[in-house]
Amino acid sequence: MKCHYRQLVALVILLLSPHLVTAQINGHIKALGLYSSYAQDSIYYPINQGKSLDFNTVSRVNIDHFQGSFGFEGAYQLITQVGDSYQHQNANNTIAATPISDQHRLFDLSASLMSGQRYSIQHRLDRASISYRSNNTVVKFGRQVVSWGNGLMFNPMDLFNPFSPSAVDKEYKTGDDLLYGQYLYDDGDDIQSLYVFRRDDNGKLTAEVASLAIKYHGFWNNFEFDLLAAKHYQDNVFGVGLISALGESVVKADVVYTQASTHSVSAVLNWLYSFNMLTKNISASVEFYHNGFGLSGSRYSFSQLQLNPDLLRRIQAGEVFTLGKNYLASSLMIEASPLWNITPALFYNINDRSALLQFASHYSLTQNSQLLFASNAPIGSKGSEYRGIPITTNGPFLSYEASIQLQLAWYF
Repeated sequence: MKCHYRQLVALVILLLSPHLVTAQINGHIKALGLYSSYAQDSIYYPINQGKSLDFNTVSRVNIDHFQGSFGFEGAYQLITQVGDSYQHQNANNTIAATPISDQHRLFDLSASLMSGQRYSIQHRLDRASISYRSNNTVVKFGRQVVSWGNGLMFNPMDLFNPFSPSAVDKEYKTGDDLLYGQYLYDDGDDIQSLYVFRRDDNGKLTAEVASLAIKYHGFWNNFEFDLLAAKHYQDNVFGVGLISALGESVVKADVVYTQASTHSVSAVLNWLYSFNMLTKNISASVEFYHNGFGLSGSRYSFSQLQLNPDLLRRIQAGEVFTLGKNYLASSLMIEASPLWNITPALFYNINDRSALLQFASHYSLTQNSQLLFASNAPIGSKGSEYRGIPITTNGPFLSYEASIQLQLAWYF
């Protein structure tokens, strides 16, 4: 029987009520405005004749309470979505503007408060876990996050709700319902294991769609290394990761082998270097990514994607975000002032020679507020990945011309 939102909230309040005075409570309110433009041959062009304007908010309250070796971590979210993209998604089911769903998670901790043709208001628990900690051991159960892998922008070893490479707000990953354990050895090595509970499309809790993983993190000479073994849905996954200093820079790499309906190897290699120039602190990074599930060739189509079920499933699950096989990405994080960071970035598809040019700016208005600005511009020929692939032979295209977003965040 699936545990629903109201039941769990009542239980959490009952358990926490004597301890709320001593709990650590913090959070934020974020308001985001997003503008996008589309060409006439884009499938999104019907959105207000080639342009869309959206306004979203996310309010979050985090509650952490620890007493001795035991603890509770919770996070409540109130999410609103208003605008053209949401309306078009409802009518055509083409834009991923839908609220976060707990359909396939162990606990149903999300509920719609109100929705209409152009808006949605949803609340949910994004964290709800209990934990036990000792000097060498951590055990946690409930909704939480785990991040593995050495990728800076692309991260094939992060199997559980990874961020999109082009995401500019990476403050919180979406939580999953899982059992997690970690053991820390005296020499600094550690071993982590987890089991992610999931339900199938019929709501049945089954191991066929679950994940079981174990990862060993260790040190050897001047290297850090990771060894991963996992059963992810029906796939067998094995991975190796390495971190090493190279002069004053850092080099990281992951190689991940997946035995699915086909055998594939994905890999990431990056270089990170921080320096000072003209009194400005700058962090430069370059990353190569090979997507073992990617489409071959230099031109892609929607029909090709449908013939690649391994890639399609991972795109739909939010595990993979690219269509092709080989990519280069680079970014510069420039500290223009102690309160202002500027980050230009480029994501380049080596095979079809298209790219996404991104510019992001983070400015601290006050001690408790931040202004984020970001713009995205696709570059390349029509029919390429970043300029948009054709839905049918002659179009329309799954494309946009440019987008800008402005987000104001207030923390408490």
